[in-house]
Amino acid sequence: MAERFKSVDKQPEEELLDDQSRFILGTLEINVNFDVDSPAAMLQTPAPPQSTRPSRSRRWLGTNSSD
Repeated sequence: MAERFKSVDKQPEEELLDDQSRFILGTLEINVNFDVDSPAAMLQTPAPPQSTRPSRSRRWLGTNSSD
């Protein structure tokens, strides 16, 4: 098994047959559907994480009277 992975790694530009890719993904316990007849679904980009801290107020509400 390790030799097969090493041979694939040495030639990354070489395309694998469907059976070869299914075998490798099955060995890694990864489920992928290679149905080329189905329309490709566009994956959505995840939203950026929201800050958990509340935003600071930019106004200073204190009084500084020197009257």
